[in-house]
Amino acid sequence: MVEFWWSYAWPTLWIVIQILFLVLPLLIVVAYLTYAERKVIGLMQLRMGPNVVGPFGLFQPFADALKLMTKELIIPTGANRVVFLLAPMLTFILAMVGWAVIPVAEGCAVGHQCRRAVPLRDFLARRVRHHHGRLGLELEISVPRRAALGGTDGVL
Repeated sequence: MVEFWWSYAWPTLWIVIQILFLVLPLLIVVAYLTYAERKVIGLMQLRMGPNVVGPFGLFQPFADALKLMTKELIIPTGANRVVFLLAPMLTFILAMVGWAVIPVAEGCAVGHQCRRAVPLRDFLARRVRHHHGRLGLELEISVPRRAALGGTDGVL
């Protein structure tokens, strides 16, 4: 059981936690962009816009999410129940997966062991060597410091 925890369960849980740390701020930003859009539309129509929940209506996105989650679920009679319930979840999950694989730092992406971060100046100034073991190919790239930094001498 201990081997299962450290070999399978904990790495999977850690990846899910990393995905949540990446996706939840994105969802909150989208919610507040919707709030800002509704405020602007309200001003254009000479209305107040969302202003009921919290100070200046700042908790309106959370109230909208709570309302959406507690709505009554009505399944049409002729619809396939499984497909009707899984289709929105699948669409949402696939949309979020695209954001979860974006690298968050050099050599560091969700679900991948992060290496020590290398400053951009050092990365551009050094020689990068890549060796492909199976094919025996070796590629060496040398980036001149002045050209890589747009003509400046090592100043970012």
